[in-house]
Amino acid sequence: VRPHMRTPVRDATPEDAPAVSALVHASFREYIAKDWEACACENLLRETTVEKLAAKISESIIVLLYEEREQVLGMILLPRPSLVQ
Repeated sequence: VRPHMRTPVRDATPEDAPAVSALVHASFREYIAKDWEACACENLLRETTVEKLAAKISESIIVLLYEEREQVLGMILLPRPSLVQ
């Protein structure tokens, strides 16, 4: 590890939602959408807007981003568990 390099993994904040949404949408369109029905694609894109992801980031227990050169390349999101009765 070079001392002048920072770790590429960091905690996400709601302010990261635009970059996360762009990553999700681009990755989905490139690799997944062709195998899904149109209505399912539309639903996923609606559920991963900047506003909805900002809320998910702030409500989750852990949200980590992987970055290189200040570009978000990956994300891990662990939602807050809920009690199901």
